[in-house]
Amino acid sequence: LFNKMKNLNENKNGKVVTFDFDGTIIKSYEESNDGEETIYQYGGKNPQIIARIKKFKQSGTTVLVVTSRTQALEVPESSVQVMLDKHNIKVDGVFYTNGEKKAQKLYELGSSLHYDDDITERDAITAYKKLHPSDIVVKDPDKLLKDIGEISKGFIMTVDGKIIIAQRSDSLEWDAAGGHLMQ
Repeated sequence: LFNKMKNLNENKNGKVVTFDFDGTIIKSYEESNDGEETIYQYGGKNPQIIARIKKFKQSGTTVLVVTSRTQALEVPESSVQVMLDKHNIKVDGVFYTNGEKKAQKLYELGSSLHYDDDITERDAITAYKKLHPSDIVVKDPDKLLKDIGEISKGFIMTVDGKIIIAQRSDSLEWDAAGGHLMQ
């Protein structure tokens, strides 16, 4: 880790952009965690974030992935590096916080911009900035997505033949579960 940090500091060009992994670059979700290993379920990639990573890399910006995954519990087939390689996503380094909030690590790495889907992480970074002034800007990657005109509805039927419906928040009418699709 120390050698990685030393090399990173020698190669930084003054601008560091960081990205969360799960839910930000790759829509992956923890499927199981038995305390010895964690298995993640793949849910697709975020093309808008991947395009941003490539754009930052092309401009010479240092791009890092900072994940709260626990490195010791990584499973080879769903590890961060394997998934990055699988999708041909090139970054300058991957850092694990092992379940801790990312704020201090982002500060140590000199991040000026961080994308994270987790509101608790974004709030922790904002709180950390009050104690340790920095210029880190934090963005929600889902704000890059736009609603499209298509709507999806789904019917859920229980084993005993009942249909599950939901009350709409806008009109308070009862309706099938669904909503606008995102880009």
